[in-house]
Amino acid sequence: MKRWAWGALCCLACVAPMTHCGSNEHPYDSGGVKCIDYPDAGYRVFPTAPADNAVFPQCTPSCHPQLAAAGAGDAPLDQDLPSGPCNDEGATCDSGLTAGWCPPCAGIGGPGNGYRCRCANKNWQCALIWQGGSICGPAFCLGVDAGCLSEQWTKMGTKLCVCGVCRNSCTSDADCASGVCLVNQVCLPPDSCPGPAECPANCTGLCQ
Repeated sequence: MKRWAWGALCCLACVAPMTHCGSNEHPYDSGGVKCIDYPDAGYRVFPTAPADNAVFPQCTPSCHPQLAAAGAGDAPLDQDLPSGPCNDEGATCDSGLTAGWCPPCAGIGGPGNGYRCRCANKNWQCALIWQGGSICGPAFCLGVDAGCLSEQWTKMGTKLCVCGVCRNSCTSDADCASGVCLVNQVCLPPDSCPGPAECPANCTGLCQ
């Protein structure tokens, strides 16, 4: 048997259902391990993939997915897609139904999207292959009620406003008159997403 085949068998032998062999190795074919704990990438912004009818294996799901609204149902949020370093250059997988998200509040699902992820330049890179439609949920983190849709929020300087309610955004307690910054309650995507790689979102908080 060829040396690379022995290596693959050895790796499969050491994979447990809730882990993987090494910090830089990410199995991607769902026929292998049942799930994997990808590094926590937070909320991400994805470019749109070029049109391609190719079919790839389904991405190995996260062992601890965070579920959110995805169109008419529920699905894991998009931070559960493969992320971080990888060694299997060129490995490609497609996601199942995955929840996009609606800023500005963390944890609010939106459209049910499909993604394609590829190991390129030693890192997982994901892109949208189809985007579902959905109405965003209320921006509860801004203190609004269910009658206010998060699509209506605006940013004015350091304030986030929706339906006449404004809250000061912050990155530390010193930014708030109250002295309390509730960090990571609000996530805002960058204005643009350069290149095909994943783009990290800028996470901030709200003054109490």
